[in-house]
Amino acid sequence: FNIQTKKIGTGDFNESSVLLGTVNAAPQGRAVIQTPQTGKIVSLRVAPGQRVGKGQVVAIIEQQVDAGTQISINAQSNSVNAEYEAAKAQYDRLLGIADIAAKKDITEAKARLESAQKNKALFDANTGKNTGNTKTISLSSPVSGVVGTFNYAIGAVVNSGETLFEITNLDQVFVEAQVFAGDAQKLKLATGFTTISNTDTMVYTLKVISTAQSVNTGNQSQKVVFEIINPKGQFKIGENINVRMTGNNVIRQVVIPNEAITDVNGKPAIFIKDKAEQYSISFIVKGQSNDKFTVVTKGTEDGERVVTANVYQMKMMYLNQ
Repeated sequence: FNIQTKKIGTGDFNESSVLLGTVNAAPQGRAVIQTPQTGKIVSLRVAPGQRVGKGQVVAIIEQQVDAGTQISINAQSNSVNAEYEAAKAQYDRLLGIADIAAKKDITEAKARLESAQKNKALFDANTGKNTGNTKTISLSSPVSGVVGTFNYAIGAVVNSGETLFEITNLDQVFVEAQVFAGDAQKLKLATGFTTISNTDTMVYTLKVISTAQSVNTGNQSQKVVFEIINPKGQFKIGENINVRMTGNNVIRQVVIPNEAITDVNGKPAIFIKDKAEQYSISFIVKGQSNDKFTVVTKGTEDGERVVTANVYQMKMMYLNQ
């Protein structure tokens, strides 16, 4: 069964506490894609679960312009273009007679032309140089990330301000943790913060981003925000995780590896090697623990060898006796 054991002993142990936290998107790691105008979806450039880059076009909306609005747009277009052509003609004429024209007139004509150019560029940018009865709007992603689920299809009509889908970047996530009064002082003295992913069981380091600015009046808890260093996309938004904060108080007790502890009939237990090919179960009383070790106050002694690998097989053999 490839059973492996390890000799335990008394060692230095940094006590720690556990905080309950919830994974949230970073402020710059989540984007909501909305349409600024009512229109029809004519192109979808992404699919749910697809990774997109910052600035990538994700959808194209075609806006239907009513007759009254179209007439107004055409009138404004004619006015802007006419002013630009008149200003340009006047400036060119004055440049042609610059040797006899007043310098003041040339300066005023240049300023008029520059103003007309700006107005024309602004109008063209807002209309996309399209003064017909349709207007195309390109929607692009302001962040890099993964597209969430959505139910829209090409041809669907969407209203102004309606959310099409969300884009989330899981390469940078925050954790909002609840800290009660008993742990507030420990938070100030903590030497490190870690958590374990539910996906790959690896240990990840956290960094405090913001301490509590207020207290929840309901349960008197404080909210502290952490950032997970290099999360590797293993944490999901809204996921509940445990944040373990390691204290600076060192205690000296018998400690065992966490992988040696199993649950038998609702009680924590370990398997001790008595002699060659002979093992016995021992129910323990656990003390403080961290990501790797647990203090044992009862159930084992300094110098004993405990099973640390394939503990599950030992548990099955014990239950089948």
